[in-house]
Amino acid sequence: MDVARKTFCEGRTLGISQFAFSPPTSSGKGLACRYCKTSAFLVYKDGPV
Repeated sequence: MDVARKTFCEGRTLGISQFAFSPPTSSGKGLACRYCKTSAFLVYKDGPV
């Protein structure tokens, strides 16, 4: 995930609070919480914006 944050936008590193996850499973939610150090992490929304 660190590599994705550092290479997503050339010349800029996304902050952890700017990193979004696909809708997680329960295991994925645990991983995201640990990585972001919060339970309030970003999740992509399915459907039209």
